[in-house]
Amino acid sequence: MMSPKFNYIVIILLILFGYSCSNKSLVTNQDNYTVFYAKDGTLAFKGKKVAFDKLKPTIKKAVFQEATPPTKIPVEFAGDVMMGTRHEIESQVEEALFEAVHTNAVMDVIHSFYQQYLGKPSEFNEMEFINTTGDHLKLDVPKLEAYLARLKNTNYLSESYLKQLKTYYLKCEKSWQQESKNEPNSCLDADIFTCSQDSPELIYDYFTKTSVVTTYLT
Repeated sequence: MMSPKFNYIVIILLILFGYSCSNKSLVTNQDNYTVFYAKDGTLAFKGKKVAFDKLKPTIKKAVFQEATPPTKIPVEFAGDVMMGTRHEIESQVEEALFEAVHTNAVMDVIHSFYQQYLGKPSEFNEMEFINTTGDHLKLDVPKLEAYLARLKNTNYLSESYLKQLKTYYLKCEKSWQQESKNEPNSCLDADIFTCSQDSPELIYDYFTKTSVVTTYLT
């Protein structure tokens, strides 16, 4: 028969073991993309505590900084956590990763387009297809077509968009017929892709390096 002292030691060890299992340490390697949640409501990401309403933006910010983003972010729970809470946290993590990865993809496309567009200003000068002879501005249609073809060759603009752009300039030409070419003419107050009058070299970094924000429609 076991002595009472031995039984007490066993009970204490079991209690300590159970406590350690139900209160799993949230301090982990900060390079580890893991989300921990304990039944007492403590939430952590990459080994640091984080408020629930900050979890999603915190994950997105971390993923943005990675050249190669993770394909999955594990979620671990310590103790008895209700299924509803588990589902909510897992959903937040999945949404954060999805949005961060896709925002990075969108940002790459935007930056790549402007690298071409602003890096070769002579190829994308819209003024080249505007005829300034006569009393009113007019479109030089063959040059407009060549301009649209160069835009198409960037491989970042759709056929639908380019068709709309051509329609836009045709409408502009109708307005020009009511305006003197010596006054500010419609549609030409700023660059159509930057909404700016600045020289390309002055805005190159802004359009090729600045982070972007995406909004998901539900």
